[in-house]
Amino acid sequence: MFTRLSRLRRRPRRLEPNLEAMEGRLLLSTIGTQGHLRHPAPLVRSVTHRLALSGRLSGGIDVTTQDGQNFLITVTLAGSSGNSRVGSVTIQSSAATNLAFLSAIGSKTRTLSNLPLELTAPGGTVAANGKLTINRSRSQSRIPFLLTAKITGGTGSFAGATGSYRLQGNFNPLAGNSLNVQLRGTIVTHT
Repeated sequence: MFTRLSRLRRRPRRLEPNLEAMEGRLLLSTIGTQGHLRHPAPLVRSVTHRLALSGRLSGGIDVTTQDGQNFLITVTLAGSSGNSRVGSVTIQSSAATNLAFLSAIGSKTRTLSNLPLELTAPGGTVAANGKLTINRSRSQSRIPFLLTAKITGGTGSFAGATGSYRLQGNFNPLAGNSLNVQLRGTIVTHT
């Protein structure tokens, strides 16, 4: 048993605030004499940003083959994202295909799925999987296409990004391999 005098002589516990990392957050806590976490208070709150994309991109298509039957198509586009937080962007993708697919462009609706896409901006990169649909056209000089992309992650300020975007335009294989497309979508970041 404590006597009244021993209670008065006892030193009061001094609690010192500390910063501790817990589950990816910094917490302000006071450590007691037994080392237990007391009074956690979150210092950092997760913030979600929705970055709207609405811009025009231009670029080209590079088609290479080793045997005349199998082809590697690489598309590179660059331009404005339409969002000052994102800045100018470059989008690149490559896909393997064959002569039968290329020969039917314009005369049949053609689809390529699971296209890996990489959007590069000053703040980092955004990875996505896309589906390209090339529609039928009466004119070989104006073949419409739509690429829809689901964002799967990113680096830099886009780390852990989600969202989607689409690229829409017309392709003219008779006038060379140049493209002009419209970019629309949203990048969702969590900081």
